[in-house]
Amino acid sequence: IGSTVTLPMALYSRKLKTLTQLQRGATIAIPADAAGTARALVLLQNFTLLTFSDRAGLHATLADITGNRLHLNIRQVPRSQLSAALEQVAFAVIDSADAAKAGLYPARDSIGIEDARSPWQNVLAVRAGDRNEPWVAPLLAAYHSEPVAKFILERYQDSVRRPW
Repeated sequence: IGSTVTLPMALYSRKLKTLTQLQRGATIAIPADAAGTARALVLLQNFTLLTFSDRAGLHATLADITGNRLHLNIRQVPRSQLSAALEQVAFAVIDSADAAKAGLYPARDSIGIEDARSPWQNVLAVRAGDRNEPWVAPLLAAYHSEPVAKFILERYQDSVRRPW
């Protein structure tokens, strides 16, 4: 029935303070699983580091890359090892859950973060038969209210994004 929050994927580095410090030929790490790879590639494209075939869309793979302006070496790493890879790479692309396990918070620790309007935002869903029930619209309105937005911002310091 509507969007909830985005738990953003972000770029983390132990070596760089900003993306402008990224050197040509640097090695970066992205998740090795298909869904993580695709999401990371879209994020890298959003930061104009890569381009890939339009046909790939949200299912992009390394084979779909058509442009790599800094000739980055992209290393696929299992999610559980991405935070450890920060010692060997210029940056790693890590989702919020794995970053939190490593004590990293997107708004505080990242050098680049996914937009709130990410296609990977979470959704509020109800059974199809309940979609037009009178309680559905007020539920969504309550979730999208200013007090909830304020709570999310105060509690998560913009490490959880609100797409509404």
